Amino acid sequence: RARLEDENFLEQTRQALERHHQLTFELLETSFYDTPSDELLFKLDTQREIGITLEMDDFGTGHASVKALQALKPDAVKIDRSLVSPLGKNLNQLDILKNLAGIARLEGARVIVEGLETGKHMAAMRSLDCDALQGYVLQRPMGEFEFTALINERTKELQTLE
Repeated sequence: RARLEDENFLEQTRQALERHHQLTFELLETSFYDTPSDELLFKLDTQREIGITLEMDDFGTGHASVKALQALKPDAVKIDRSLVSPLGKNLNQLDILKNLAGIARLEGARVIVEGLETGKHMAAMRSLDCDALQGYVLQRPMGEFEFTALINERTKELQTLE
């Protein structure tokens, strides 16, 4: 929160965007998002105008509420892993995820699902309206050099298909 309220924040953001061309800010769970100040909303709108996208993390838990979703209007929400892990144990969990995704869609947000760790999680995602998936079942975290090697390998594979 203090970072967003810093008077130099927008200029620093513009400079960072020029260097990297694409930035996404993840808004972490906090209660002040339910009733954001006009100044905060102005800063978030200014960030969007210069090409920065906003994601609301931990959607569906704690203070990452529907009220905050409506007030902040993020480009995307990240459905929290704690809501994914009960898949397979709780028969209603997939319906809960579908409804959360539906609420986000109603507010114009893309949907990212975090915490996919098993084949059951992946299978459940086939019936969920989401834009992106994250989790260990897809790929473990890796360092810069490992990531670059993976991208190079996949690029070569795609080139052989052409």
